[in-house]
Amino acid sequence: MDWVHNHVSFRETLTDLVERGRHKIVIDFSELTYMGSSGLEVILSHIQRVRDAGGDMVLAAMSPKIYKVFDLLGLPKFFNITDSMDDALSAFHE
Repeated sequence: MDWVHNHVSFRETLTDLVERGRHKIVIDFSELTYMGSSGLEVILSHIQRVRDAGGDMVLAAMSPKIYKVFDLLGLPKFFNITDSMDDALSAFHE
């Protein structure tokens, strides 16, 4: 999925999840080839609402290219970033 053209849909999906009381969210990055500032903004604009509600957001299966963007911005210290979807799902059962 290429969020450069889908950040509006991504925002709507996250907003809908949070409004429906879903506060344990896993975002699968395995098919993402590019992430621009709009996609980052969507994640950053929702994380505090999720955490304020007692949940969290786990980011899973990032390519090294996408991880580098997060790393350059210092975001790995704010997010649980896992290597796989299985690890991400397990993060909520610990």
